[in-house]
Amino acid sequence: MFKRRGMILLFVPGLWVLSCASPAEERVGVNVMLDAFRSVDDGMGLWYLDPAQYRDGDNKDSALLGNSECDVLAAYMAAFRATGDVHWLDRLEEHARIVLSMRDDLHDPPFKDYRGESSAAWTTHDANYVTEPKNYAFIVESGNITFPLADFAQMVDSQKALKEKYGETAALFAERVAETLRHHDEQWVTTKVGDLEVGYYVARKDADFLNGIQPGKPLPTNYHTSIGRTHIMMWLATGEERYKKKAELIGAFVQLELVKLESGALIWYYWPRMEYMPLDTVVNGGNVDAEDVSHATITIEFMALARRHLQIYSDETMAGLAKMFTDQVYIDNARYHFLIDGTWPGTRGVYTLGGFMYLAEHNRRIGEMVRGMLIDGLGAHAKPEGAAGFKSTAQIMAYLSQSKR
Repeated sequence: MFKRRGMILLFVPGLWVLSCASPAEERVGVNVMLDAFRSVDDGMGLWYLDPAQYRDGDNKDSALLGNSECDVLAAYMAAFRATGDVHWLDRLEEHARIVLSMRDDLHDPPFKDYRGESSAAWTTHDANYVTEPKNYAFIVESGNITFPLADFAQMVDSQKALKEKYGETAALFAERVAETLRHHDEQWVTTKVGDLEVGYYVARKDADFLNGIQPGKPLPTNYHTSIGRTHIMMWLATGEERYKKKAELIGAFVQLELVKLESGALIWYYWPRMEYMPLDTVVNGGNVDAEDVSHATITIEFMALARRHLQIYSDETMAGLAKMFTDQVYIDNARYHFLIDGTWPGTRGVYTLGGFMYLAEHNRRIGEMVRGMLIDGLGAHAKPEGAAGFKSTAQIMAYLSQSKR
């Protein structure tokens, strides 16, 4: 039985803002995006979900699940929020059941990690992530995959009609998500910084084959915020305080990593600097750059959810994040900076930008900027590219849908 605590997420945070476009333009925008969304969904079918191709033998790979299919699941949730059409929840359920069947311990036969264990996670030995062909479950992928499943569970619990139709499915998803979160408990660390308690995740101590990640050391910022979103949704779905507590500790950790620029914009780095900890606490794997816009959307989403449901970020903090996009990232409808400190100009990863819609609540210009880049800048009939574009399309569609009400 699900219990609700606090406000239930019934819409994408940051999308309840007024658009500068006319009602007619908004309707056109919604219809264009919905047509593109339907076209790509119909054309791609099950997307990356081909177990025979991606989860068999030497080709076993969770990277596509944790970096692409997870965006498809999140896109269906955004599409439901935009349209209220349960067709998109049906599509999510279809995909989610296959994703769960590909989890190491639920696959037939079970997959095993580098320790010879079959656990409640999705391992990979993709050469981009490991230096040896050993299977390892990355927290960021666990977070990316479980977040939309937990979101589905809390959404179903929030509406009687949905609970009647999807109640058993939502309960199953919540149970499976809980299992995955428990799998990573061994990697969780809590500590004090002065009087402030913070929490963070580390790589497994015996995993000396990870690409750029040192065993036993703290993980990149987006790893924390990815799975942090799941903890927030699980708290909303179940009312269990342990999920809320861990999300709050991650939130405190992220707050310490924020850096204010001269412009007033708040940024952070791909690797947490943890300057308040002993020097040997964190190893950054050689990457000293600010966060990139693609990974930044994960942290922006976590912070928006944490502010709304946990009340742990101030108006000033959220305004600083909004300023990061308007002053450091955005150039014009055709260009932006790939790193959130205002460097690396270009168009790389443009289809990930829909995630910045979460900041439109704090600066309405952001909604128009992102909409302009992904609709006007790319052309009214441009179709979303890949899973990230699919999700961004749904996020913008939700923004346009809500802004005209």
